[in-house]
Amino acid sequence: MRRFAGFSLLWRVQLFFTFLTLAVMGVSGQQYPDFPGEGEPGEVLIIPVEGGEQTIQSISLLDGNDKAVSTGQSFDLHGTETVLLALPSTIAPGDYLLRASTSGEGPGILSSFQVLPRDFRQENIELNGDLTIMRTSEEEKKRLEALEIQALYALFNPQSEYSGLSFNSPIDFTELEYFRISSEYGERRIFHYSDDRKTRAVHTGIDMAAERGVEVRAAADGRIVLAKERFISGLSIVIEHLPGVYSIYFHLDSIYVRPGDLVKQDQTIGEVGMSGLATGPHLHWEIRVNGIAVDPRPLTQNNIPDTIQPTSIGE
Repeated sequence: MRRFAGFSLLWRVQLFFTFLTLAVMGVSGQQYPDFPGEGEPGEVLIIPVEGGEQTIQSISLLDGNDKAVSTGQSFDLHGTETVLLALPSTIAPGDYLLRASTSGEGPGILSSFQVLPRDFRQENIELNGDLTIMRTSEEEKKRLEALEIQALYALFNPQSEYSGLSFNSPIDFTELEYFRISSEYGERRIFHYSDDRKTRAVHTGIDMAAERGVEVRAAADGRIVLAKERFISGLSIVIEHLPGVYSIYFHLDSIYVRPGDLVKQDQTIGEVGMSGLATGPHLHWEIRVNGIAVDPRPLTQNNIPDTIQPTSIGE
């Protein structure tokens, strides 16, 4: 049995009555899907939700204050009703609750969940005067673009099923003379500005350093939902793959696609560049699930090299 020492008295009472209710439901013959019991920051939980008498519409991960840290809606994934629940890289380890909202009355289904600890690398990044101005300026264009892309990541269209959760590396590193990973997912960054100020940020993807002009490919089948130049990320592409699932490609040198285009896995969509806030040619690649940046590595079929030599900057 899991420890509940970190739970509030309210949670313990809530859990007791939940387990009592579920026991009664079990006697009456109702069945509910098994929920995962643990996960780590950056992970995507794939939860089939078929088999119960009440339809599960969404699942939320709740912290000790009953606040939703992450929420996933149910959709048909290759014929099975499924919820994808993303764990942010910044989530603290400890005890949480999974709460499933159902089509019936009542509080829904509750299950205990534990977030495991995970260590992330720390990186110090020195910015010159121009990059300091770019990052710290209060340009209205930058603010509006940030709002626009966050709204895009939050879009959930139940009918958007172009691929699964199996991706390829957007750069074919096997035939390149020069390729390396310059920054990993979840890195804790300290930006050192030219005026001696500092600020902190969390890296949301993987930076792949390669020569300018190297082909960038679609990581999976999907639909182009953004293809344009942005203030910080430069020439940028976003592809929708599943409801609420997007792959992102920043700092490109050129773009070969337009919004609305349907693309196939491994189709060339652009070229590596250093547009926007970047100190060298590289691709910033990330995957978002229900608005949360997740670790692309576990979702990538062809293993990406582990070499890290920090010289480039992603958004």
